[in-house]
Amino acid sequence: MYTGSSISAAAIVEHLLNMTRDVEDLVYTVKRVLNRETQVRAETIEKLYRQEILPYKGTLENMTSKLFEFLASGRLTLVDMSEYYLNSAIQLERAGQSIEASVYRLLLLASLKVELTTETLELLRGLYDKMEDSIRSLTSIMRLLQNMRGEEAYRMLEDRVRKLKETEEEADALYRKAYAHIVSVFNDKPRELIVLKDMLELVESAIDRILEAGNYMRIIAVATITR
Repeated sequence: MYTGSSISAAAIVEHLLNMTRDVEDLVYTVKRVLNRETQVRAETIEKLYRQEILPYKGTLENMTSKLFEFLASGRLTLVDMSEYYLNSAIQLERAGQSIEASVYRLLLLASLKVELTTETLELLRGLYDKMEDSIRSLTSIMRLLQNMRGEEAYRMLEDRVRKLKETEEEADALYRKAYAHIVSVFNDKPRELIVLKDMLELVESAIDRILEAGNYMRIIAVATITR
């Protein structure tokens, strides 16, 4: 059980863990489609976007709103470091929004009948692999926060945060490689290039938001273990 200052804090940690799992499911859903497709098809991506991506995005937004309402309902002072909990939720919501927007860009490309090179698809899959690694690290941080006690817990926390940061750095390097690739391949197709650049930036943004959520939760965990 969470060892923070109140039962309310334990409920918030569980709420954030559920949000993290939703982002993890969202990433897995996109990866499942990307990994089975040799070329993006409009009907496949549109089905993914409307039936799965948009509902996940809406769920994350609703969960952030519920957390804000709880913290603003007069019980704000009952939860230590409430702003960090809320900021973590906001980062998870923004990660979901970035994923949704990146899939929408992919839908635009498919609707325009843009033929993506094998390397472009592999680089995009690679970025989503890094996103999956990031969200799994964040999930483990959230679970650890539920039982944050002793020096061993602190060492485990630091190890997970370090892994999260390393994954983000690897994703940055892959993003730069992907960016250089699409500029080289689509330099004479400005419309396609703009959409691809937007898509890559949104994927990178989602990974950054996951890291930021982890940073906020680390602050909460350190404060918890040192009290």
